[in-house]
Amino acid sequence: MIPLLEEILRTGQVFTIDRTEAVPVHSAITADAGEFLQNLIAERKPKTTLEIGLAYGVSALFICEALQKCGGAKHIAIDPNQSTDFRGIGLNNLRLAGFADFVELRELPAHLALPQLEAQGATVEFAFIDGWHTFDHALTDFFHVDRILATGGVVVFDDAFFPGVHQACRFVATNRSYRFVGSTEKVADYRASRGARVLRWTARTSALARKLLKPKFFIPDEELGFTPDCRCVAFEKVSSDSRSWADHHEF
Repeated sequence: MIPLLEEILRTGQVFTIDRTEAVPVHSAITADAGEFLQNLIAERKPKTTLEIGLAYGVSALFICEALQKCGGAKHIAIDPNQSTDFRGIGLNNLRLAGFADFVELRELPAHLALPQLEAQGATVEFAFIDGWHTFDHALTDFFHVDRILATGGVVVFDDAFFPGVHQACRFVATNRSYRFVGSTEKVADYRASRGARVLRWTARTSALARKLLKPKFFIPDEELGFTPDCRCVAFEKVSSDSRSWADHHEF
């Protein structure tokens, strides 16, 4: 782990560009989540990576360190608030760490920046979604990322324990040509509550219950590969979207 990243994780703070003020880090991934991203990148060896949500640059530092080690060429960071809310600190941290030459910042909302990238013919092999955490925003981020993600590429959702992001993960797992490839929490370590187990059994044995209960009770998260309390969930793109115009599976 690079020294700057170690310092940020140890102290829980970053410095302004002129280093006159220490700022508490209130928006950043954890060390184990960063290691999860780095392991995926080391395994997949992408040439171009992308993230939605630069903030103070913690996730970008993890990604860029791994990208540099595997010979990658570019990291694209999307953050409409980098110069305002985050005072340029994330981009400055990437510069201090020596990654400025292969980092490209798009200071626009993701729903504007991603179509721009598609129109310019961009392709990425790894994407990290950590933007606005409502269902519509998370799914919109995924929709546009899919348009530029190469087949065989990986998309990772952060904060999948948020209800909106979690539902987006369930949609990807049940409706799109993606396969689950990993998560920060293991299914083997998770046990559903007794109440949830009873509802699942009821849903599986009763057609009426399946109409009344949410799909998660007869298609539990564990069957899709992840758990309800996952921090990060990763999917590999198997193929381009080939659904019919009205195709839909409950999720």
